[in-house]
Amino acid sequence: MAESYRTYKPVGHGEVDPGAGRRRPIRVRRAKPGTTSEGSIVRNPHSAGRLAAALVCGVLAATVVGGVAHASPGGAGASPPGGTIGEYDHIAAPAVASDPMSAKKALAGRTPGSGGPVVGGTRVTANTIPVASTLGVQYQIQQDPAWCGPTTLEVILQYKGMGFGGATQWDQQHGAANLLGTTSAGTPWYGSDNVPYYPGTSWYPMQDALNYVLYAHGIPTSQFVYLVQAVNAGNSTDVSNFAYALRVDIGVLGWPFAMNEYAAPGYQVGRQPGGQWIMHWMVANGYSDNGNSVVFEDPGWGGGSPSYDSSARMITAIAGRGYVW
Repeated sequence: MAESYRTYKPVGHGEVDPGAGRRRPIRVRRAKPGTTSEGSIVRNPHSAGRLAAALVCGVLAATVVGGVAHASPGGAGASPPGGTIGEYDHIAAPAVASDPMSAKKALAGRTPGSGGPVVGGTRVTANTIPVASTLGVQYQIQQDPAWCGPTTLEVILQYKGMGFGGATQWDQQHGAANLLGTTSAGTPWYGSDNVPYYPGTSWYPMQDALNYVLYAHGIPTSQFVYLVQAVNAGNSTDVSNFAYALRVDIGVLGWPFAMNEYAAPGYQVGRQPGGQWIMHWMVANGYSDNGNSVVFEDPGWGGGSPSYDSSARMITAIAGRGYVW
C-alpha cells in the first residue's frame, strides 16, 4: 500500500483516516451497567458520527474490559508466538497453517453420497443443501465503539441459546467482551484473550471464545467446531470456499459465523460508508443464490437489521483477515 502505516489514526469501528503521523488515543465513551437504551448508550454509532471516538490502533491497549487480557494456550500473562494482530492494525494477517476447509468438508459432506450429516432424519449431501437460507439471529447494535467483536460473539451464541446473561444488550455484550479480552483497541484477529484453558484452545480470540462456550455446553467437536479460515488473496477460490462455508454452516448445520473485515476505501459492504479503511467484526447469518450472496449482521452500520451484499464483494472486504466458521 502506498500510504505509510504511521500516517493513519484509527477511529470508530476500524475506520482509518489520515492522521498526524502518530497514534492519538482518544477517550472512549462507555455506558454504565444497567443503563437503558434511552440513557447514555449511543444506539447507532453511524448516526452519531460513529461516536466520534478514536480507538487505539495496534496491539492490545492498557484499558481492558473485565481484567488483564491473557491467553489460554500459555496461561495468564502469556504472549502469542507471533505479534498480536489487533482489530485496527493496518497490517494483514498471516496465512493459517491448517486446512479448515478440509475439516469442514469431512464434517458436512460435500459430494452426493459422501456421507454428510443427518439433519431432521435426512442425510444431507451437496444435492440437498438449500439454495437459500437465513438464520433468525437477533440483530444488535454494538453498545461501545470497540465492541463489534463482543456483539458478533453474543449474536452467534445467543442464536444457539448460549448467550451471555443480562437484561440489556450492553450487559450481554459486556459479558462477551470480558471473555474475548476486548480493549479500547477492539478484539484482535490474532492474540491473547480471557478464555480459560480447555481442549482445543487457540490464539485466535473469536475462535477461542466460540469453541470454549461450545465445549462448556457439551457440544462435541464431532458435531460442530469453529475453524479459522484466513483469506489472503481474495480470489475466485476464496469466493467459492466462502459460498460453501455459508451453505454448510448456515444451510446444513444451522450455525452463524464470524467475519473479520479489513476493507480498503471503496470496498465496504452493506450500508457502511465508503472512502475509508474499516477493520470490523460482523456475523454471517444467511445466504441466497447458492451462497453467491450473503446476509449479515453489521453491529456498527447495520442499524439493527439485516445487511446484504455479494459474496465476492464480502471476500474483498475480509481479505487480509478472514472468517471463523
